[in-house]
Amino acid sequence: MLLTAILAGVVSVRRPDIVDAYRVALAGGDPEPVARASVQTMFLAVFLGVTEEKRFAVVDVFVDSGDAPLAAWQVEVTANARIVGMEGEPVPTYDPAALQGGRIVLAAFSTAEKPPKGRVRVARLHMMEAGLPDYAVKLVAAAAPGGRRIEAKAEIGGTR
Repeated sequence: MLLTAILAGVVSVRRPDIVDAYRVALAGGDPEPVARASVQTMFLAVFLGVTEEKRFAVVDVFVDSGDAPLAAWQVEVTANARIVGMEGEPVPTYDPAALQGGRIVLAAFSTAEKPPKGRVRVARLHMMEAGLPDYAVKLVAAAAPGGRRIEAKAEIGGTR
């Protein structure tokens, strides 16, 4: 969404601020991710001393299981950026040491009676970027309830 706004000239590539969120709203988009990013970016810039060359972004990781319920999944995410935080519901299993690098393996499973199906946001990564970001995600495994492996695909999206 934010990338679309940047390409349309509504939001600039520099650090986003509340004016960018307002412009996204005027263009008919969802301003909340831009507003949230502007506040987080300003907080981190002030308290962590991040310069204009570095910026923070939120990148969502999705697994699309189609019509099959998604009971278990594992993905590998690589980036030319530093992973500074991660969240999810439930929080995926990961190696905390990976938060310092540009590669992380995430995994989770659910024993819920009716797990979600279709395109499911499985994690949200908080990244510190410099230059043009490059992200890739690879699905390692996915399963339906009972452990039957399913065809699924992993995707990266975000609110840069």
